[in-house]
Amino acid sequence: KGASATTVLATDGGRAVIPCLAKLRADNNDSAVLVRWFRDNRTEPFYSLDSRSRRGGLSKGHHSRDEAWKGRSFFSVLQEPPSLKINRVDYEDKGVYTCDLLYSSGRRYSAVVYLAVFVPPSEFAIKNVDGATIHDAVGPYTEGENLVLVCEILGGKPRFKSTWQNNMGAVANVTSIVEGDLQKTFLRIEPLRRQHWGLNLTCTASILDGLFSKSLSTHVVLNLPPATTVITASHTELYFEEPAEFVCTTQGSRPAAEIRWFLGPSAVEPLLYRTMSDGNVTTSYVLVTPTKERNGDRLKCTAFNKSLRNSELSAETLLEIKYKPQVTLEFGAGLKESMIYEGHDIFFVCNASAYPSITDVVWDFNGSPLQQNNTSRGPLIVNQRYLVLRNVQYTDSGNYSCTVTNPEGVTTSKRLQLKIQHSPRCVNSQQHRYKVVYTVPFEEVSLSCDVEADPSTNLSFRWSMKESHKADGEASQKETAFARNFEDMARTYASRSVLTFVPLPEELHSTFQCWAKNQVGIQKKPCLFKLVPREEPNRIRECQLLNKTLTSLLIECQRKSDDHHIFVLELHDVSNNLLVKRVTSPTPRFHISELHPTNYYTILVYTTNGVESSRTLNISITSTKAAMSKTLNNGNPEPQSNLATIVGLFMSGVVVFGVIVSIACFCKKHHRHKDNDETEGGPNISEKAEMFSIPLNAQTKVECKLD
Repeated sequence: KGASATTVLATDGGRAVIPCLAKLRADNNDSAVLVRWFRDNRTEPFYSLDSRSRRGGLSKGHHSRDEAWKGRSFFSVLQEPPSLKINRVDYEDKGVYTCDLLYSSGRRYSAVVYLAVFVPPSEFAIKNVDGATIHDAVGPYTEGENLVLVCEILGGKPRFKSTWQNNMGAVANVTSIVEGDLQKTFLRIEPLRRQHWGLNLTCTASILDGLFSKSLSTHVVLNLPPATTVITASHTELYFEEPAEFVCTTQGSRPAAEIRWFLGPSAVEPLLYRTMSDGNVTTSYVLVTPTKERNGDRLKCTAFNKSLRNSELSAETLLEIKYKPQVTLEFGAGLKESMIYEGHDIFFVCNASAYPSITDVVWDFNGSPLQQNNTSRGPLIVNQRYLVLRNVQYTDSGNYSCTVTNPEGVTTSKRLQLKIQHSPRCVNSQQHRYKVVYTVPFEEVSLSCDVEADPSTNLSFRWSMKESHKADGEASQKETAFARNFEDMARTYASRSVLTFVPLPEELHSTFQCWAKNQVGIQKKPCLFKLVPREEPNRIRECQLLNKTLTSLLIECQRKSDDHHIFVLELHDVSNNLLVKRVTSPTPRFHISELHPTNYYTILVYTTNGVESSRTLNISITSTKAAMSKTLNNGNPEPQSNLATIVGLFMSGVVVFGVIVSIACFCKKHHRHKDNDETEGGPNISEKAEMFSIPLNAQTKVECKLD
């Protein structure tokens, strides 16, 4: 009950898989127990699989085959759909195959499959009229020739049918003949034209109404000359020595054209070739640098197909050159760039040509124009052709250029660098004034001598010292050899020499001199260093409250004229004993802002030399209002209202800002009293000292005096 059909194609000698298009297990769990295969209209099966007397279903069933099918057939129930696999297929195996199934319920089902077997042709080829086999391409041909191709099929069962097609479909001009097992199908194209280049031609052999087909293809190759050639330029106008790009484009040549360039009678090498992927368009680029000699010449490009005679096709353009100045800058004859020293006379030559004529020449030094004038070293000569520098110094080193103008434009020469070799010199002003080094005996000090020179390699350094001697109340100096061996104390690092040593007491107030030497010569003026004993900071004698608001103060103190120390102001918040800010200044003038009117502050002023700070003495504070005047001594004063504390190192002042201000002034102490309670540290706030209160609306002075 129920039958269906399909077709399976197999090659003679190959392998065939014939499906049994039925379910071995139905939806109601009704399973097939017997499968039999019949061929054509025969009543006896040639293959069967029986599981009726076995457990495990068809996979455990018994396979039975006719003698002709043994060793080359097997029915597989494990794949979907179940299939009969046949090896070593014979052409005579073709026919109708029926798969018959018997289910356990007694129901039967059969499916029909047609096995088509063919024998491939022994030869299938495209040939030309001479019998040569054609593969991917046929040709090359030239326009006007005739093309004849033959598609040959030898043998094959059943007989194959052949057809010709091109890119557009079936070809009309086709004829066929049969000679025994040989079948020939002819294709003719007469004559060949440009549009036939690349035409794809396909011969197809098929059987069984196209159930199997095989194709061979080739394409037509033609040698074609260029169809067009054009020159285009990147510039509408040409200028002297400004390279211009020209492009020659040719199309239509097969294979791709080659291009040659000519400028007048001379050949020009192309800058770049570029060919489109299909070879139809070829582009060549040439870079022409116009010169005045080339004005009026013709630039020509010629495209040609090297496979064809007389295939040249040319295009040309006329060069009309307008050019602005051509400028080069060089040193005068006889000058060697590597042998220019201070004191030489130097001249530059600006070589320029232009059309129309030159109208202006400007000389530049490091970007600034030069004018003809007289200098302390002689006249500076500037004209359209020459620049003369007399008695050059190292400051004349730099970049020089000349700028030339004509109606077509302005041209600046390449910068020419003048490098003047010179002996070393200090990189700072130490050859004019001393670098002061503050120190004390037996404290290591380093003197760094930095120079610049040209050339700056293989520098050598020499140090000397001038001792200061005091005799009869007058200071005298003399240059002396080092009393100690300093050879191992100086180290050279490229253009720097560092002398590190521990000065002795007699070496203070001495002057050290450093000379460097290169291949040009020794340094003319030495770098100078002066050792000066480091002193304790000077005391501050008087401070003045100049300006005051609810949130700011301006304080200025007097200083000694020779005081080079740093002045320091510290602002302390008394309520939480915190340092609010520290201000340093080279002058004793301080502006304090962002104060809170309700806070209590202590203001401390002292000096420092970077190593140690000034100490304090007993301080007397006076106000311009007599009622506000009071002197503080080292004794224990009686408590007073509206007072705050001002001290030095262990003493401080408290300011009720907006109501009262206290200023503590720390001065340098030269004599130490046994009853003074001083330390080596900075100023601290003391709760034992008495403070004088100063209203902010009073003109106030703070004066420091020796006890």
